[in-house]
Amino acid sequence: MEEYLPYAEVMDISGRRETVCRDPDDEMLIRCALAGRCAWIVTGDRDILEIGEYGKISILTPQIFLEKVLRT
Repeated sequence: MEEYLPYAEVMDISGRRETVCRDPDDEMLIRCALAGRCAWIVTGDRDILEIGEYGKISILTPQIFLEKVLRT
């Protein structure tokens, strides 16, 4: 872990209270993506994929993400 610490950033994800995911354990991923101003969440998790998009975050399968990246 020590090798990764210089590249890590601590983010406060406590501010958002809205529930987005049907699986409460997945809420952390949405909060982290929002705090980190991410463009994408790439996942195979069906509960998260069901959201499709949240704010400016697109939620994609790995296959669709690669197709989009390789096209550009």
